Amino acid sequence: MEKTASRLQDNNPVTGPASAVVQCVRALATSGIAAGTWFGYSPLTRIFDAGQGLRSAEELAEFQAALGYHVARLGESLVPPCPSYVSTLLRFAEQVCLPPEQIEKILEYMTSMYGKRPTPTPVTEAVRSRLTARKSRQGLKFAATLAAPLERQRFRAGKAEAIRASVCLVTLGLPCVPWKMLNRWGLRPESDFATGFSPFSLARHRVTGVIDALASDFSHYCRPDEIMMVKTMSGEHVPARKDRGVLWTHNRGAHWANDNFAPLIENLTWKIANFRAACRRPNPVFVMSNLTEKFPDSPLPFLPALQDALRRQTGRQENWLILSNQAASANGSSLHRVDDTTLFIRCPYPIKGYVWNDDENFDSPEGFAYEQTYISFICKALHELGLIERGSTSEPCDGRMGPLP
Repeated sequence: MEKTASRLQDNNPVTGPASAVVQCVRALATSGIAAGTWFGYSPLTRIFDAGQGLRSAEELAEFQAALGYHVARLGESLVPPCPSYVSTLLRFAEQVCLPPEQIEKILEYMTSMYGKRPTPTPVTEAVRSRLTARKSRQGLKFAATLAAPLERQRFRAGKAEAIRASVCLVTLGLPCVPWKMLNRWGLRPESDFATGFSPFSLARHRVTGVIDALASDFSHYCRPDEIMMVKTMSGEHVPARKDRGVLWTHNRGAHWANDNFAPLIENLTWKIANFRAACRRPNPVFVMSNLTEKFPDSPLPFLPALQDALRRQTGRQENWLILSNQAASANGSSLHRVDDTTLFIRCPYPIKGYVWNDDENFDSPEGFAYEQTYISFICKALHELGLIERGSTSEPCDGRMGPLP
């Protein structure tokens, strides 16, 4: 997908998360695709990338139905839809987990229209040019790139069911990896896309920021006098805590600073309530990624404070934790036990410059293999914690199992 499609502009028209999503979803369900257009496509993209998302199971079902309407009509228009339309349709079909057969239909359509069509057209030639450039840069095969989303959904519809039925995976950040990647592979039920949407889902936290939020029960997490707007490297304006404990990277644009940050505070208040409820559900397992510590080569000095802060939220003396480091490691990938309730994954990104949430990266052979490895270790960690049976969710894994008692 073109990277500009996912940018949030400063003139954000969104005035309320739920109403804006519903409005765009209903527009999607009644719009045509003549001339390759998709009415509601741009504002819908902005809403999701703004970190607002779907706020109820009913909205999720309505969105899935709207996407299904468009998938069913692929190929009906006399004018073929533009590549960005189909790419965006695929993106959101994966994001809200349409049935695998519907995702497969999108992939088959992309292959037939843009991979094999014998008569050149401006559209197909543009796509061919982009795919050729992609192949030369990363050695990708078009068929393999298309296969990745389908394989994820097959895993979601099959082996991942055991995890969804056994545990509640609660993200602690630090970036969006434990939220978006675990959703993409179906390790959370669809209902959790709304009810599990927490302050740590779509933001970048420091460990100290997470611990402070939990230990204080979010009492000053989003106080307006402790928030400011900052400009990112890409030129976007996003809110951040003045102590840099958190950067709300998906809440882009000046809209969030209106009325002394009232829209941001409303959005985060809803997410905080979701987090508190998730902490009290049966078998919550807390997942944190992209740590700088390289256990077991170095200690985890923050762990006692994190465990104490979690006790306040869950009411449990012991809480399950799966931590990970994604930095390069001479020993490759591995899984290590920290204590009775904590496991640590070493799972380095596959190639230099890899961006886990970039479309071209995560559907590449290297990106897909990386995701399989990370998800495999999540499954193995859950087994080591005694929460799922061995082999019930196994996937191919290029890493090795580290020392465990």
